[in-house]
Amino acid sequence: MVPIRVAGGGFIPGSLCKVIAAGRPEFGIPTTFQSGSALTCTFDLTGVQPATYNVVVVNNGTLRSNTVTFTVLTETPTLSSISPSAGRPGAKLSLTGMGSGFDSTSVIRFNGAPLTTTFISGTQVFGTPLDLTSVAPGSYNVEVVNGGNIVSNPLQFVVTSNPPQLTSMTPVSGTQGVVVALDVIGNGFDNTSVIHVFEPGSPVVDDPVNPTALVSANEVTGSYDLTGKPAGAYRVEVVNAGGLASNALVLQISSNVAVLRTATPGGGPQGNTVSLSLSGDNFFTGAQAHISGNGRPDTALTSTVTPPSGLNVGSLSLAGWDTGTYALTVVNPGAGPSNSVGFTVLAGPPSITATAASRRTTRPAPP
Repeated sequence: MVPIRVAGGGFIPGSLCKVIAAGRPEFGIPTTFQSGSALTCTFDLTGVQPATYNVVVVNNGTLRSNTVTFTVLTETPTLSSISPSAGRPGAKLSLTGMGSGFDSTSVIRFNGAPLTTTFISGTQVFGTPLDLTSVAPGSYNVEVVNGGNIVSNPLQFVVTSNPPQLTSMTPVSGTQGVVVALDVIGNGFDNTSVIHVFEPGSPVVDDPVNPTALVSANEVTGSYDLTGKPAGAYRVEVVNAGGLASNALVLQISSNVAVLRTATPGGGPQGNTVSLSLSGDNFFTGAQAHISGNGRPDTALTSTVTPPSGLNVGSLSLAGWDTGTYALTVVNPGAGPSNSVGFTVLAGPPSITATAASRRTTRPAPP
């Protein structure tokens, strides 16, 4: 609603402002009498197109004033969506823009170039042709321009390529808990290419590798963090804009958890010192033996590792230990504990450090 102050003369309480628009019948608009020389006319501009309109004042339904002009200006358009939002090189498309503030002056522009635009409504415009011949894959701005220079916000239109093809990848294996630097070789890569890694198991988890670096049309690289990830076979794909996915390669991830098989010796008597060694599989450099149980908190033991299967604790003093079976585990750096094997502390030989005797005086029996 826009209030229009009309100044003149000969106005009466029944004066009515009317708008004369080209191509349509004139129509009255709400009019408030201020005085014989002033009126306020309220013009609802909802759906009114930018143009110059004539305004006339009519008394008693037939007595007409001269006309004056009133110009409806364009507003700033807002673009909320475009359809389609992607296409392949060489395609010829039509583009629909949705939003607000569109009018008969609205023009859709693709990467700065205007399309032949049809005004549908204040919330929809239609542009054609969008010719993607010789347009390289990538992201391009789409915007709506009102009145020749009032520009909307831009939205992205993605020109896709054909699906990429993968031929090789390094590495093809890794271990839980590390960051893998993936180097993928193939063809059809562009600056929209993203490496996707799919975790094993169900449901499958898709992790886009951001950022993915485009080395060339035949190579992309990216780092994938395996911290907290499960062991198993991962599927690696490269996806170009528009969801065009390549064939898959396999990245085999092994467990970083040690497997403990034996402890030698399997125990010892209280008070003794034993030379303890552990054997198993998947021992990493930096692995450490732990022991717990019988009320003793988990304790890390000084360890020397011979990857991948040996670990030497050295001298373990059992002085002050209670009898019973304790749990030995091996913990690799950044991993959870291995399975446990038992270590039994047996009763040692007793020892006496002191005695104390009671003395008692007895009286001879009476005769």
